[in-house]
Amino acid sequence: MPKTTKKSEISVTNTDVRIGIGFALSLLLVYFFPSIQALSAGTAVIMCPQDSGKFTWKAGLTRLEGVLIGGVCAVLIVLLDNWIGNQFVFIALCGIGIVLNLVCCRVAKMPAIAAKVSCITFVLVTLVLQGEARLKYALLRVLGTAVGALVALLISWIYDKCFSRKEAGI
Repeated sequence: MPKTTKKSEISVTNTDVRIGIGFALSLLLVYFFPSIQALSAGTAVIMCPQDSGKFTWKAGLTRLEGVLIGGVCAVLIVLLDNWIGNQFVFIALCGIGIVLNLVCCRVAKMPAIAAKVSCITFVLVTLVLQGEARLKYALLRVLGTAVGALVALLISWIYDKCFSRKEAGI
């Protein structure tokens, strides 16, 4: 039987607020800099904030590392696909690319869930667009993720500084 939550136990946490502020800020940045991918930046802002600044920093770096690994593996497959140009070979290359992506994540000692999220980057880069456009997409995805991770870090840092000052009576 599912655990029920009492109405009084439901609340908005500091992390919830930081995610909301960070998401809005990332969308504002996308508005002024349209080359930043809203999806990548927004996803990073949602995934990175943790209960403490230290863990937010680690989550941001892990997220960026995963996107880089997934993006590089996908770019290798895209380059081979552009050169070979056979749909059946592309299908086989995608399977090999996913395995390569997971192995690279393991070598980087990334958590299993982060490795799977990295594979989502691989899938998006290889399948969303066609031809050379996939290479630009990979670069813009990394840029968007970096912006989102930096926004999450900045909001967490500011929030932690303000919250710590309030607790200290400053």
